[in-house]
Amino acid sequence: MKILKRLIIFCESGVGPTIDKIIQKIANNLDLPVLKMISPRSHFRKGTGSLTEFSFVFNQVLYQLRHTNYIVDNGLMFNLIDREIYKKKSKLSYIYSLIKKIDPLVIFFTTSKKSMLFEKKLKKLSVSFSKKIKILNGYESYFKTQQMVSVLTIDIANKTSIEIANEILKYLEKEKFIEI
Repeated sequence: MKILKRLIIFCESGVGPTIDKIIQKIANNLDLPVLKMISPRSHFRKGTGSLTEFSFVFNQVLYQLRHTNYIVDNGLMFNLIDREIYKKKSKLSYIYSLIKKIDPLVIFFTTSKKSMLFEKKLKKLSVSFSKKIKILNGYESYFKTQQMVSVLTIDIANKTSIEIANEILKYLEKEKFIEI
């Protein structure tokens, strides 16, 4: 596969199940690196900085790489959406101008089957069902109202990771990002 124009993909999951397999299949097919912010939990245990400072550094790395092709596994958009959902006050306004400069394609993974929110891996996170629904609805609402970026919404219900990855690759080919 050949990449025809700059391709920065932000993969955002409003459903919670791991999307690692999907992202890895896309990355392998397109020979792109995957950037993922390390867990801030280990950083905060050491008592160094705040989440805002932590994400600022990661987001600046994304900006520095804006002339290359890459995939981001949950990151930049999550910060904004989390702030919107929970009405948090934070110093994230810089992200809007950063997104305009990076101009990514956002792939949003959702589900029409709310039962998927009960996946075993999610139960380990001890996130209540109502909180999962609030997050999913927050993502969906955010992407419907904003017009900052191009968003491809993928319903992952009853699909394998291969089917989802192929759906994304077909979209990228149709929109002239890649040539197969």
